[in-house]
Amino acid sequence: DFDNENTKKMRENKFKAVHRVHQTSQSWERFSNPEKSK
Repeated sequence: DFDNENTKKMRENKFKAVHRVHQTSQSWERFSNPEKSK
């Protein structure tokens, strides 16, 4: 089913994007608050 494949890809891309943003914000927190991460 072509539509299903498209939806799956979109969901995967969304998940990857969210994951990337989450990683970035984590490393940014660690960078801006070094004391917190100890």
